[in-house]
Amino acid sequence: MPPPTASRPAPDAARPGGIPGQLSGIPSQPSGLPGQPAATPNALARWWATESLVTRILGIVGAVVTLAGLVMLLVLAIQQNWFGPVPRVIAGVVLAVVLIVLAHLVHARERKADRAAVGAVALAGTGYAAAFLDVVAVTSIYEWVPAWVGLVLAALVTGLGLFVARSWNSQALAIFVLLGASGFAPIVADGATWVLSAFLVALVVASWPAQLGRNWPWVTAVRIVPPVFVILITSALSQGRPEEPAAHAILTTVLAVAGLALATVEARGSGAAMSPVTFIGTAVPVLFALLPLEVPWRTVTVAIAAVAWLGYAALGESQKWLPRPLTISAAALGTLALLLAIVARSATAWIGTALLVAAALYVLVAAATRSTTALGCALTVTGIALMGYLRHPITVLVERTAVHSDLAVIVIDSFVTAGLVAALAWLAHRFTGPSLTTRRLIGALSWVSGLVVATTAVVSVGVLIGRALDDAVGGFRAGHAMATILWMVAAAGLLILGLRRTRDAVLALWLGLGLAATAVIKLFIYDLAALQGIWRVIAFIVVGLLLLGTGAGYAKALERARATQPSAPNPTP
Repeated sequence: MPPPTASRPAPDAARPGGIPGQLSGIPSQPSGLPGQPAATPNALARWWATESLVTRILGIVGAVVTLAGLVMLLVLAIQQNWFGPVPRVIAGVVLAVVLIVLAHLVHARERKADRAAVGAVALAGTGYAAAFLDVVAVTSIYEWVPAWVGLVLAALVTGLGLFVARSWNSQALAIFVLLGASGFAPIVADGATWVLSAFLVALVVASWPAQLGRNWPWVTAVRIVPPVFVILITSALSQGRPEEPAAHAILTTVLAVAGLALATVEARGSGAAMSPVTFIGTAVPVLFALLPLEVPWRTVTVAIAAVAWLGYAALGESQKWLPRPLTISAAALGTLALLLAIVARSATAWIGTALLVAAALYVLVAAATRSTTALGCALTVTGIALMGYLRHPITVLVERTAVHSDLAVIVIDSFVTAGLVAALAWLAHRFTGPSLTTRRLIGALSWVSGLVVATTAVVSVGVLIGRALDDAVGGFRAGHAMATILWMVAAAGLLILGLRRTRDAVLALWLGLGLAATAVIKLFIYDLAALQGIWRVIAFIVVGLLLLGTGAGYAKALERARATQPSAPNPTP
């Protein structure tokens, strides 16, 4: 072994500048040599040392505080009688102009230094929003200019601010302007009136061109959601004044038409993902604005909106020039408008009939076109219509309610529902997507529903005939006796159908057996208690004969079915 002193390093404490406990040859940290990891600052230091984040936070808070101060200048000064109208407005205009000029100067300086102009964005957004609020105050509070002049000026201010945002390619600036204008406009405006809604409509429409060729989804959301929310609240709060319903109906109609055009352009460009937001956001207010109108204007206008949206959805899907989310949105909103138009009628007796007719039309369209969008709307309307129809079978189930009901409506609804059930069966046959089990289940439900509808119609016709003969109770009993017989006839037909070599033979057989059992149970539980006299006798005798005849006919049909089947080959020995 070599001598111990040959390889033992000298202690660092004995070397000038050494650190006790550190071996020689290993530099102390931080070394500054290549390959050595630099010391990492803590997360707090990284947060407050980030210039852009701090600038954004200060800019947002500063914009909110500045606009709040401007609102106090325009509104609170009136309440406290500060200054006069002219000094207030001049001060607001000067503040807006100064902020805008400073924004452009700061933006030019930051761009020249190749830095992010975050402060300029905050200044410009505050300035253009302040200019918009000045126009609202001049028009709404002081009434120095007519409403249409104020709307034009507001549109120009908004368009100029969004044009600057587009030239700077700054989505943040557009958001600043839109949020500041729509957020503080309700405070500056003189109450919840149609003038406030008109300014917000102008804001929505005038700000749209800035998005052409830009993928700015947040601008779309900010441009649509806050103004529409304010319009809905304003429309609801201002209905007490006579001129407000008609004014809001016109304004929201303009907004809906403009939104339809804007959504179409967005769908065929870079804003396809946000086009449903534009369409739904601009279309929903018109429904709320049209409902307070008087009949028949309410029904007519909402029906026109429904036809327009449904036609738009049908055209877009058939021609394949609109994205699917937009066509689904249009179809859903058109269906909602159609339901509102039906329910908004003054006469409530035929609402159920109108819903059934609409459901049948939807089902026929879905079956003819095989459109999944139409299918979803058809099933929705059908579910609502059938839930409304369910009151009729319950009505004819009890003698007291059946005798004193409007049976003409029940009969008509039953015939329309029978057509709806047939259309549903055709729809299930046309769509090959569902499995065989699902389609068989739909077929079984169609049979059951059809039987319930037929029973309701038969009992209703019986009561109507009884009324004509001054014996409504007798007509009720005769109707239920005929209904039981009808059940048994349908059961016999299904049992015979089950012997045919068809794909649904097993289903028909089980339905027939179940229906026959149900007819017998109804005979012994309901008819025995509800029917009296000759109608009870007729029901029992006819059902019994049908059971006997069905049994004999089923045996013969089964023997013929077996005879027509090919005999199995003898096994080879």
